[in-house]
Amino acid sequence: MYWKQAKIAFSEDLKDEVKKINIADDAKLLRSVGIEEESIMTMRITTTLLKKAVAREKTLFQIAEVMCAAPKCKVSKLEEMVSLVKKQMESQRKDFIENSDLFMELLEKEIDELLY
Repeated sequence: MYWKQAKIAFSEDLKDEVKKINIADDAKLLRSVGIEEESIMTMRITTTLLKKAVAREKTLFQIAEVMCAAPKCKVSKLEEMVSLVKKQMESQRKDFIENSDLFMELLEKEIDELLY
C-alpha cells in the first residue's frame, strides 16, 4: 500500500484488462470447482470494488484505503459497507447469500458513493 508505485495511475492496458473481468463467469467457474458461496461473494465484492475504482481513475493506494482498516480502526471502509448492506437485508428478512444479486446491487450503490 505504501510503495510509491501504489500511487501511480493504472496504464490504459491494465484498465482494459480490468474492464474485461467477467464477475459472473468467474463466479460460475469457482462454483464448478466447489468453492463455497461465502468465498465467491468475497470475490464478487472485491472485484466489483476493483472494477469501479479503476473506472474512476483510483490508484492502488486509494483502493487499499477502502479495503484496509485504518491504524486505529477495527474494520475497513469496505467491511463497514458490507455490514451496512447486510443489516439492510436482515431488516427485510433476506439472507444476503440467498439474495446475492440484490445484495450486490445495494453494495454497488454504497461503493459508488464512497468512490465519488
